[in-house]
Amino acid sequence: MRYLTLNQSLFLAVLIALLPIGFISVTQGYFNRQYENTLFEGSLTTASLATAAVQREPFAMAERRLEMLAKDQDVANATIKCTSQLERALGSQEMVVNLIRSDASGRVQCSVLPVKGSVSFANEEWWKIASKTRQFSISKPTLGTVSGEQIFVAVLPLFTKAGKFDGMVTAGIRLAWMKDALQKTTLSDDALAGIADESGKIIVTAKRSSLKKINITSPFAKADNIVDATGVRWTYAAAPLYARQFHVVYAEPQSKFSAYARNQFRADLLIPVLALLLTSVAVWLGVNKLVVNWLRELAILANQFTRGDYVGNRKKFVGAPVEIAKLSDDLHSMSAAISQRNRELETALVNTKKMAREVNHRVKNNLQMVTSLIALQSAQITDNETRLALDQTRARMAALALIHRLLYDRTDEAEHGSIDFSIVMPELCAQLADDADAFGRTVDLHCTADHVIGPVDQAIPLALLIVEAVTNAYRHAFPDNSKGKIWVSLELAGDKARLIIRDDGIGFDSACGAMGKMLMDGFARQLNGEISTETALNEGVKITLVYEVVSVAH
Repeated sequence: MRYLTLNQSLFLAVLIALLPIGFISVTQGYFNRQYENTLFEGSLTTASLATAAVQREPFAMAERRLEMLAKDQDVANATIKCTSQLERALGSQEMVVNLIRSDASGRVQCSVLPVKGSVSFANEEWWKIASKTRQFSISKPTLGTVSGEQIFVAVLPLFTKAGKFDGMVTAGIRLAWMKDALQKTTLSDDALAGIADESGKIIVTAKRSSLKKINITSPFAKADNIVDATGVRWTYAAAPLYARQFHVVYAEPQSKFSAYARNQFRADLLIPVLALLLTSVAVWLGVNKLVVNWLRELAILANQFTRGDYVGNRKKFVGAPVEIAKLSDDLHSMSAAISQRNRELETALVNTKKMAREVNHRVKNNLQMVTSLIALQSAQITDNETRLALDQTRARMAALALIHRLLYDRTDEAEHGSIDFSIVMPELCAQLADDADAFGRTVDLHCTADHVIGPVDQAIPLALLIVEAVTNAYRHAFPDNSKGKIWVSLELAGDKARLIIRDDGIGFDSACGAMGKMLMDGFARQLNGEISTETALNEGVKITLVYEVVSVAH
């Protein structure tokens, strides 16, 4: 019987349940949404351009009238005919409420509307801005000083033939007219038509609205979205009205024109979502049956192998999918190979330990034999210096034999090639105390050691350095068989050890021979440590060694 693979089973389940309906529904919903958005944004763009064309008319008319008046001598010179010329230029239209000629100080010289008393615009913000330019400009909405209405002030500065500022001609454009025109261009009751300044702040609207500001940096007449302070989401388009100073804004709440599109899109998505839910149930059941349950069995099998039980049960995976059944076979084959390899390694390890123990046992015996031979030879030598030199050599050989004996006969760390020096120190010092008699000295030896565990490569030079320092003290620090004391301490501080050997002998260089110092320096180099010697007359010698303890991986 041929079983489907896991990938094939899951693929067929997902494909049958979701692919046809999901693809069609999502594609249809996407294109419907795009189409509705295109229509909605297109209507806003068209409305903003149309509104801008209407709102631009009073600005254009005011600019033409002011340019014509600037060339009129009666207006330019503010003659008695100035007012009549302004009235003729204003005509009967309703967009512009007033025309005014003011001098360089801002004082009104002539006006279509009557002026009560002396009126000056010098303190008006628009006057201060316009007096610094040489061209036509339009102010933001303000209350007209003469007309008493809310107006845009269209301004054209005047200059003498010599180029000196000579006042202005201004036109008051009615906000009431512009608001009425804005209202007439709206396509729905919820729509907003207004005028925004260069920062995007909406300064004129036909009616109140929660939308107060837009992003004016959007491309020309391109629809954009924004959320106002009340949380209402708007879609708007902005078209330039006058230079970069003013823009016409046309906006609609998205809730009205996009409601149908959103509902349709939700409906288009509902079908694949339901299909996805059904597919998820099918996949969940299928994955549990085809994957999860078998993976759980594989995990149990892996834990069994991890604990060292390599028996397993191949028959348990007979009904599993092809991939999992093959993986189970591979795990069982691997466990059998590991079990066989472990047996071989354990046998080899036991044999290796036996061989190493035998070799080192013979080394220890040989060292003890050499030590005994040196002791016999020393007993037959009459020359004192020669005998002392042989005794010192014997002490070194005895220290090596001691390390081998303790390493391979007593300590657990020997299995890992390491040794605890707190075990070595007592026996080493006991040997050295016995050697005091060989050197003809009456000296008390005191030894202490922390649990400093390190490799044999460090234990051997450390023991030899102690032997060398103590035997040198025996030979040189206490002349004429004088009494004294020697202290040996090994302290552990973090990953570093400090060995201190000191005596209360005569001190100075006589306390340590040249050969002994050379050997101790060599042992310190083997330990990668730093050794120092402190001595003074009749105050003994203090030898300090600091080295880093090498950790041994178990």
